[in-house]
Amino acid sequence: MPPTKDDHDTPAPDSPTRVERPPASNRGVPVVHDEDSSADETHIFLGSAKKKDGTARVAAVGATARPAAPAAAQSSTRLMPPNDPPLAPPRDPGTAREAPTAAGGALRTATAASLAVSIVRSPLDDQGFGARYIPQGVLGEGGMGLIGLCKDVRIGREVAMKMLRKEAAKSDDARMRFEREARVQGQLEHPAIVPVYDLGVRPDGTPFFTMKRLHGETLSEIMDTLQKGSVSAAAAYSRRKLLTAFSSVCLAVAFANAHGVLHRDLKPSNVMLGDFGEVYLLDWGLAKLTGVGGAEDGRLVPASAQKQTQVGEVMGTPGYMSPEQLRGEIDQLDARTDVYSLGVLLFELLTLEPLHERKGLDTIYNSTLGKRDARVSERAFAKGLPPELVAICVKATALETKDRHATARELHEAIERFLDGHRDGKQREEMAAAHAATAKEAAQLAATVPQMRELAMREVSAALALDPTHAGAVETLMRLMLDAPVEVSEEARQEFKQSRRGTERETRQGTLLSYVLWMCFVPLVLSLGVRDRIAAAITGGSVILAALLSFLSATRRLGGPTRFVIYCLGSIAIASTCTMMGWAIVVPGLAAVHTVGFILHGEKRLQPAALVLGVLSVVLPFVLQESGVLPRAYVFQTDRMTVLPLMTGLPPGRTQLYLVLSSLAAIVVPAVVISRLRDTLETAEERAFMHAWTLQHLLPGRAREAAAALRAPAKEARPGSALEKRKRG
Repeated sequence: MPPTKDDHDTPAPDSPTRVERPPASNRGVPVVHDEDSSADETHIFLGSAKKKDGTARVAAVGATARPAAPAAAQSSTRLMPPNDPPLAPPRDPGTAREAPTAAGGALRTATAASLAVSIVRSPLDDQGFGARYIPQGVLGEGGMGLIGLCKDVRIGREVAMKMLRKEAAKSDDARMRFEREARVQGQLEHPAIVPVYDLGVRPDGTPFFTMKRLHGETLSEIMDTLQKGSVSAAAAYSRRKLLTAFSSVCLAVAFANAHGVLHRDLKPSNVMLGDFGEVYLLDWGLAKLTGVGGAEDGRLVPASAQKQTQVGEVMGTPGYMSPEQLRGEIDQLDARTDVYSLGVLLFELLTLEPLHERKGLDTIYNSTLGKRDARVSERAFAKGLPPELVAICVKATALETKDRHATARELHEAIERFLDGHRDGKQREEMAAAHAATAKEAAQLAATVPQMRELAMREVSAALALDPTHAGAVETLMRLMLDAPVEVSEEARQEFKQSRRGTERETRQGTLLSYVLWMCFVPLVLSLGVRDRIAAAITGGSVILAALLSFLSATRRLGGPTRFVIYCLGSIAIASTCTMMGWAIVVPGLAAVHTVGFILHGEKRLQPAALVLGVLSVVLPFVLQESGVLPRAYVFQTDRMTVLPLMTGLPPGRTQLYLVLSSLAAIVVPAVVISRLRDTLETAEERAFMHAWTLQHLLPGRAREAAAALRAPAKEARPGSALEKRKRG
């Protein structure tokens, strides 16, 4: 079973009082008297501070003083093995501390006035204790002692005076530990350790020591405020500021460890941030002295205490104690013990939640000793902490001492490396944001001013070089890559035409092939026997002339509207073919193939005219024959249709051969032309896709996801697309 607490300041085992920060409701209470308080000691600081008119001076001066929370909430827990007597009395509240008040301007003014430097002269000769220290109010109380606010008349400053109560002063162990705390704290001269000014005995025989009076807030109070979502607290205490303060605490612990002192009670309530950037590590009442040779200094600890300590006294605060500290392995404690507590404090500072769940001592005990997984890395990542900080927390709170940072200085250096990188990262983020903003403005102008596209690409590249995950820069880059400009520049148009020359060359060659094949049918048609030479001349001449123009166009000897002229000649040839077998047998197939070919390869602006000509090549012969301008080609009877040829005869064998070959040509020629066109389009599509894929994979992972999300909408809504036209409509 886990150890139990002593009877002086220990609540029930399942009470969270000792393992949670003091409730915020206790803050601001004028003066809290512990149930063990002695009226005599309290009267020293309250009763003697009366004015002549009977009003209490503490109302003006003590109002801004940090009131003491109940001893149950302020004292560190001591865990003892069962049946062992307490080795030391419970600690009094820690070093005097004053939290900034928000009560109003009057209190701020009073506080500022009390901090003002004064050069009023005072006698330097020793006029006695009562003449030098003038009580001003109570800063805090505990079961064994009291911290009062005094005016040191000789120096002219306010000091915090810690003194034992008369009952506690009767115990040799209590007096020795009291003196021990004062000497340890006084000899650790470090900017983050509260200096001790004086140590002595009051006229009534109780020991006291004075120290610097502090103004500020503890990390416990700051984290309580941050937990409640205070906007002002979040602005005042950024992660960088809190990590900087924590780094200073690490140095203070490293300084103490280097002088043979282990703090053993590192927790948020024992770290204070001053109003002007000061950082203080408080409460050295549980400090362990290793001294020369690793033994406690016998002059500070009575022999009885030295003997009893060897049984394995557990001293500290559950939830912050290291595993070896909780197990009572006194001889195993070293600098890594304090490193563990610092790691727990760091985790809580970053996540605003305890590392070990505070659901009673058993839960904390099992979690600390590794019997219940604390899941440091998983919980830290869930809070969005940078990987560097997660790694620091995991290493500092390792179950085995060999796996932790060797010293608090090593932990400090790890934090400083992160802060250095964080500062560089902040500068990169600011510069990236500036480049991204410029890129966005240039991208918006690029639609009408093509030169802006180059500027936008340059700026967005600079932004991504500084911060590859910058959301604004990634979005701008995707828009530049996927959104086509509304107006195509002349330079881009010329480059596009240059890229299409290969396709046009293949198109002209296909047209020439079609008309050459058509010319091959001329001898076969003539073999049928010519009846109307004029019709035959029109048909044959149109085909031959179209083939000649196709050859000249394919060899780049003719340009301009040559293709449409060729199409017109072909349409004339198709229309004149109606004099051979009428408008309904061969003409419609030839007209369809001819029109589709021009729409696929011809100029876009002439496509409507080509469509009209294709229709007329069928409709016009029908109208002319029905109106009597041309002889009728068909005689319709009940059970038969008779073809009346005009241009040629229709001998059975050769006519069937002509029909078969012309039908096959109507199938094969368009299939070959369209197949070549499809191959060309697929090659262009594949090239465009691979180009986009290559660009996409040049970007970071998040940018690739953005590209995939933007590609489909950009493609569907490109200018001139059907979707865009529907939107405009």
